Amino acid sequence: MGIRGEITGWSKASKRRLRSVLANAGVEWRTFAHLTYPAEFPKDGDVVKRHLKRFLDAARRKGMRAYVWVLEFQERGAPHLHVLADVGQSEGFNKDWVADTWARVAGADRQAGTRVESVYSQEAVASYLRSYLAKADQKTVPEDFANVGRMWGSSEGLGRALEAGSLDWGTGARVARAVRKVLEARGVHMRHQPSGGTIYGGSEVVRRLVDYYKAQEVRQ
Repeated sequence: MGIRGEITGWSKASKRRLRSVLANAGVEWRTFAHLTYPAEFPKDGDVVKRHLKRFLDAARRKGMRAYVWVLEFQERGAPHLHVLADVGQSEGFNKDWVADTWARVAGADRQAGTRVESVYSQEAVASYLRSYLAKADQKTVPEDFANVGRMWGSSEGLGRALEAGSLDWGTGARVARAVRKVLEARGVHMRHQPSGGTIYGGSEVVRRLVDYYKAQEVRQ
């Protein structure tokens, strides 16, 4: 494990980790929120992350359980945040709530600019992030911005292994054959190992298949 250097923008490793988390999240994403600062904006990442934490804490009280956030910088140098959440506008995570909450936690003008979009297709999420990451190299950190910290983050445990090293080869092979096409369509990654297999993805269908095939082995 090396010591991570000062962050000055998106690295290949960071983009790879974000793609992996999103591909293996197994979450039904419902809303995109975009958070913008007004003409006056902080130039310290610690301040921006405090504002973001307060916003996420408020969103959890609205029922949000899973999320991914991404930081970028506008041409004027202002930090700009995107939040992908599993809570919908019907639960109150809507334009008015986002605008009011962001204005309160960030001390921003309510008219500074927030935008909320409903996610109608999970494939659209992957397409959006692919497009975003393709342009990420252009979104470097301004020289006068201090303590940028992480460029993205997610809720705890999102995208982690569902099962690791606990499937015998026969069970793993049956699961792989049963869901290969579905997993590929959804971007879930399966990696075989000599001692069995590791399945990445939080999808409930994968859990049920693992339980089913384990039960089959017990009955045999």
